[in-house]
Amino acid sequence: MKTHSSIRKCLVTGINTDKKHLIRFVIDPKKNLIADIEQTLPGRGYWVQAEREIILKALKNKVFFKAISDKITIQLNLLDIIEKQIKQKLINQISLSRKAGKAIFGFDKIKSILASNTINLLIQANDGSIKEKKRIVVKSIPQIIDNCLSGSELGKIFGKDWVVHCAILDAKISEKMIFNANRLNNLKNPLPH
Repeated sequence: MKTHSSIRKCLVTGINTDKKHLIRFVIDPKKNLIADIEQTLPGRGYWVQAEREIILKALKNKVFFKAISDKITIQLNLLDIIEKQIKQKLINQISLSRKAGKAIFGFDKIKSILASNTINLLIQANDGSIKEKKRIVVKSIPQIIDNCLSGSELGKIFGKDWVVHCAILDAKISEKMIFNANRLNNLKNPLPH
């Protein structure tokens, strides 16, 4: 059961929903509207569903200007900033997992560990070849993220130029990564048809 404190109303849709499905916005001391990705910054929060179309609708319909009595500034690239923040959060989570010995990379390492350990999450570079990505996918891996980070972004985490496969061995941190990956995908520019 959700507690009342975890439920907020979206400024755009008017729907009451769990905070995890929303992005909290606050006004910084310079009167700029900023996204509070961690939902911890001081000040009154303005909640909007964590979906690209809903945030665009909020901006187009000037919802923030109507809800906030002060004169505020909203950056034109607000959605891009939010995407970068969430992507950086995901990268930081993988990096911390690596430092804790709970993240490994590379086809051979992951294949060898599959025999003796459980891999909770497989992260694959979004620009890795489909053939290469399919080589490692097995039914024993419960979750796969393959559309958030590039090979070079994954590579930097491990001190390499390029990484296609990364495995997370800890279930608790895997859930948080999946949460951030889903938020990121909900905010990305739609792919052209």
